Amino acid sequence: MDLHITLTRKQTKDIKSQPEKYRFLSTTSTFDFIDEHNIKVYNAPATKTAMDDIGLKIVANIVMVGAITKITGVISKDAAIESIKASVPAGTEDKNIAAFEAGYNF
Repeated sequence: MDLHITLTRKQTKDIKSQPEKYRFLSTTSTFDFIDEHNIKVYNAPATKTAMDDIGLKIVANIVMVGAITKITGVISKDAAIESIKASVPAGTEDKNIAAFEAGYNF
């Protein structure tokens, strides 16, 4: 399974400008490449969700962990939650789990 996550327009431009590093992405248009290769695209507005649902922009990465967990099925939801609880600063577990759930429920 290959995954490409773009968080900003700047990142997309940076990726397109380095075709030697990112050979999988067309230098003309991301959407042309997607259409040519019949790729499934998921919209995951992580930063907006982090701000609107959780009130903290900093948890956007955890929102993405939720979305990726659901989309890929590589690890179980419970395993992801336990990993988050074990790795975030004490006292932030509830906000981070809420962020994960928001992403998981896209």
